[in-house]
Amino acid sequence: MASQAKARLAEENPYLAGRREWNERYGDFIARESRWRMLAMICAVTTLFSVGGIAWIGSRSKLVPYLVTIDPSGNALVGHLAQQTPADDNIVRALMAGFIEDWRTVSVDAGSQSRLIDHVYAHLAGGDAALNSVNAYYREHNPYQLAAKETVAVAIKSVLRTSAEAIEIEWSEEERDRKGNVRLRTAYKAVATTALNPPTKEEDIMRNPVGFFVKEINWSEEIASP
Repeated sequence: MASQAKARLAEENPYLAGRREWNERYGDFIARESRWRMLAMICAVTTLFSVGGIAWIGSRSKLVPYLVTIDPSGNALVGHLAQQTPADDNIVRALMAGFIEDWRTVSVDAGSQSRLIDHVYAHLAGGDAALNSVNAYYREHNPYQLAAKETVAVAIKSVLRTSAEAIEIEWSEEERDRKGNVRLRTAYKAVATTALNPPTKEEDIMRNPVGFFVKEINWSEEIASP
């Protein structure tokens, strides 16, 4: 038996025997390394997509609009508008009332008057009829020139929604001379067409947070008394 085994070993190819021994010893290691290499590639691709997604989300604008108003005492009131719906009629009517007050008020303080005018134009868009109407009014009633002899205080009486886009506003104006004496009280009514165009740029958000615009406005004098 021993001699037969030696004969078989002598007849066996030594290279084949070495290859079998290599496979038996290291083949399992090589297979495991291949599996780990594949797993590492999958992890790398997953990480690449994750980092790319985070970068894309981070690059998107996350500006949050705020509504800033001034109460009668001169205090700033800041309201967060992220939870407000664009069509909130209360906000639209309040902005319409503020537009009328800013537009028709005449102040002896040149700085305050400039801010009022800036607020008015923040709600007007080029090409709209309202812009032409307001420009024409300012040409005939220059507030800086009027302030040399009088002031005008505006009191809003009502702001009513008459259709999906139209609002009717009633207000009164009280003119006083530079000594504070009442010269004239006048009532007005106007019908305005409005639109909402929410801003996307930060500079527009600061000027007009909800994108409220007056597209067209027509007004008339109701009552005048000395």
